[in-house]
Amino acid sequence: MIKKLTVTAILFLLPAYIGYCAEGTIMPDTNHAVSKIKIIDRFIGIDNVCAFPNLTLLGDGTIIATIFNQPSHGLREGDVECWASTDGGRTWQYRGTPARHERGTNRMNVAAGLSNNGDLIVFAAGWGYAPDFRSKPLAILVSRSGDGGYTWKVTESALAVPEGFASVGPYGDIVICSDNKLAVPLCCVKGKDKWEDAKVPFDKVYIVGSDTAYILFSNDDGQTWGPESLVLSEACNETSILRLEGGRWLAASRTADNLARLRYFVSEDDAKTWVEKAPLTGSDQHPPHFLHLSDGRIILTYGDRNGSTRGIRIRISSDKGQTWGPEQELVSLKSPDNTYDCGYPSAVQLSDGTIVTAYYADKIDSHQRYHMGVVRWRLSGKLSVVAAGAKVEKLAGGFKFTEGPASDAEGNIFFTDIPNNRIHKWSLEGKLSTFRESSGGANGLFFDKAGNLLACEGNNKRLVSIDPNGKVNVLADKYNGKPFNKPNDLWVDPKGGVYFSDPAYGANVVQDGEHVYYLTADRKNVIRVIDDMVRPNGVIGTADGKLLYVADRGANKTYVYTVNDDGTLSNKKLFAPEGADGMTIDNEGNIYVTTKGISVYNMSGEKIETIEVPEQPSNVCFGGKDKQTLFITARTSFYSVGMRVKGL
Repeated sequence: MIKKLTVTAILFLLPAYIGYCAEGTIMPDTNHAVSKIKIIDRFIGIDNVCAFPNLTLLGDGTIIATIFNQPSHGLREGDVECWASTDGGRTWQYRGTPARHERGTNRMNVAAGLSNNGDLIVFAAGWGYAPDFRSKPLAILVSRSGDGGYTWKVTESALAVPEGFASVGPYGDIVICSDNKLAVPLCCVKGKDKWEDAKVPFDKVYIVGSDTAYILFSNDDGQTWGPESLVLSEACNETSILRLEGGRWLAASRTADNLARLRYFVSEDDAKTWVEKAPLTGSDQHPPHFLHLSDGRIILTYGDRNGSTRGIRIRISSDKGQTWGPEQELVSLKSPDNTYDCGYPSAVQLSDGTIVTAYYADKIDSHQRYHMGVVRWRLSGKLSVVAAGAKVEKLAGGFKFTEGPASDAEGNIFFTDIPNNRIHKWSLEGKLSTFRESSGGANGLFFDKAGNLLACEGNNKRLVSIDPNGKVNVLADKYNGKPFNKPNDLWVDPKGGVYFSDPAYGANVVQDGEHVYYLTADRKNVIRVIDDMVRPNGVIGTADGKLLYVADRGANKTYVYTVNDDGTLSNKKLFAPEGADGMTIDNEGNIYVTTKGISVYNMSGEKIETIEVPEQPSNVCFGGKDKQTLFITARTSFYSVGMRVKGL
């Protein structure tokens, strides 16, 4: 059953245009090092459909393709369906139908994406009535699935549009703005009264350039939409939007004129005002799709619908959309007589870095019917994790052996000087102070959610918690009735439990070996979770608490474990062929391992970069006001470097 929802009021905000580039110019190529495309494989993903695909990556790695299910460019009855791939885009299976058509109409125009709670949301519009199928735009259906696209709750939403306009439809990705706030790109056309007459043919109603692109917002995680919205631009329709960190937004919009190119807009204030830049493509190159890669690069994908160069093309930005590299061909769909049609690309990136791009084609030389094409590919090169132009900077010196950096909630950094038996504080203002004397030989530090500083006191053979007032509380000082060897490094999991390593550097082995322990969140039990390492040291976990990385400094290896519900560990796997004194993790899932320098490994265990430090580093952490500075303890000194990535 379809529930009808009427939005009675909506506020349209016109953007403040600060700049405009001449129609005849294109966003220029820059001095980007050209990243090379490496095609892995290419498939006919779903046959006998026009598709106009939109790809959404679910949390479990499943790719959902939301498509128009008929072999026609929208000129016949049809539904919006969801198909799923669980093998990285190689094969596809029907999963569900978020929008069914009524007799004499179709459902073909879609936008799709995830809500903050992981539900799949689809906007589906369409046209009536046969035989023209362009004589009246239909009300948008908003569908929501909490089970990965199998079942759907469908609402017919009378979403308001600017006065005098008729709603045409959605396109592109639904974007998460913040907690509970979403955005969807839509377009509408002038002449609402004329469009209400279903008997008037499309070419008698539509006026070239009458389209308007706008963005509609939801403030309750997609349960309702509006009244907040803004008009992005007149004379535009199908639009892709991308939200970056710091309130920066990008938008590429197909022009509603004979040029049919991509206009380009940028906002620096969370989509409140926009500046138009130079166009991103030439004529008949559209519609757009933005994909933000895990390494920070942005890919713009679009169809080239010019007769002699038909295909799917990309441009890449390595600086958050400030500039764009040269156009590159991803898929060639040229035909002997220049009659093939193609376009509407959409892309996702898998956890291993593979990019999956789907597109529509009406035919290719070896397959003479409509289909959703799929290409799996990779992009050479990577962005540095270090910010452009940033260098390692010495902040303070004169220590004996620094260790254990940890950031509090504000971004102040605390670190230890083990031989001098002190804990120091480096403030956001860049001032050094002593936080604690007689620290018990404190080594590794970490803050819990309550703001307490947890410390491994090696000389005192214990794990302690220091509250904001300086009061020390002993959390653990023995296992099976015996003192620990010399607690070294630690990590607090999302539940509040604490993993800590217990090697015996410069001390007698009191336990029956050098092991790793887990203090339960209720602080009542200590569990030995690793007992087969030579000399465990650095410890760090992922933000979701599902993986734990532990360095065996004695064996010069780093391992990754699956964290079980009770805090125990399983599925031990070699992660990196070098051990570490200390480790940290960034928002892209990269692991930082301190050895002779700082080795950076991606989630797959591939070494992607080395950060050189004047002295051999012992440990690292992210901090500062925006968590975008890497702080480094290294022998007698304390260093930092600005980063492109952020800490967790």
